[in-house]
Amino acid sequence: MYPVLEYRLNDPLNGYPAIYHFTDLDPIQIFCRRSCDYFVLEGKVYEVTSTALERDRFVIYLKKDEGEQPFKSAPLDRPLGIEIRLYEEYSESKEFMYVSCFDHIEVFSRLDSTYLTLRGKEYERVSAEMDQDRLTYVLYVKETAE
Repeated sequence: MYPVLEYRLNDPLNGYPAIYHFTDLDPIQIFCRRSCDYFVLEGKVYEVTSTALERDRFVIYLKKDEGEQPFKSAPLDRPLGIEIRLYEEYSESKEFMYVSCFDHIEVFSRLDSTYLTLRGKEYERVSAEMDQDRLTYVLYVKETAE
């Protein structure tokens, strides 16, 4: 039996309401999601505020990020992998490349890395998100001076 993963709003006044949950994720998928800084659901962007481990479930707490919008033109229906975007602070970050992954262990190894070598250059992780609407992991990076 796989553990439960639940996304909750970090809203103590309303009892931390659950907005999404899974009962069938492999534990490594849960760790991939817990390593993300943002979560996209139903056209809304949420920032991860914290994570918790309860007796019978993993919990990811979220707050709505009013300043962010999901990508207007982003590919759908890709295989398991990571969409890598060059981070731009006040505009839509352009897609740099897509890395297909064999399994979630490979996804986690990239999402959880501070530095990645891509196309022969070193890049630093800025943040990561799980876009539930597109079933895609997104990694934001910036080129290092190296």
